[in-house]
Amino acid sequence: MYSNGYYNGYGTASAGAAAATGLAAGLIIFYILEYILLFAWIILYFIGMWKTFVKMGHKGYFALIEGYNEVLLLEAANMPLWNYFMMMIPIYGIVVMIKRGIVIANKFGKSTAIGVLLGIPVTTPIAFMILGFSKDAKYKG
Repeated sequence: MYSNGYYNGYGTASAGAAAATGLAAGLIIFYILEYILLFAWIILYFIGMWKTFVKMGHKGYFALIEGYNEVLLLEAANMPLWNYFMMMIPIYGIVVMIKRGIVIANKFGKSTAIGVLLGIPVTTPIAFMILGFSKDAKYKG
């Protein structure tokens, strides 16, 4: 037993606090890196979309106007504008975006694979960068 009859717990409390501090620091670093990567992904998305819109004959800053850029992409794919609202339906929206991406990629002389990349939201920045910066991608609208 202890000399004063009380347990002060010096060893266990400090080890737990150190582990919690290390975990918190790791999570903070993880979230900072996550937001840096997300911000970079968004910047790449708008740069690629800007260049693609310029190739399509529109002003580049139209790519920054959310909603209007989708309307212009639907018009470029010769799809009805009511599909803009239908894209908000989970499964049907992905199908519309892939179909739109395939048509736009074909108008740039690119393959269906690039169109599928353009339609899947996670890979859209890559496809816009390919369409916007590729020397052989010419818009045949």
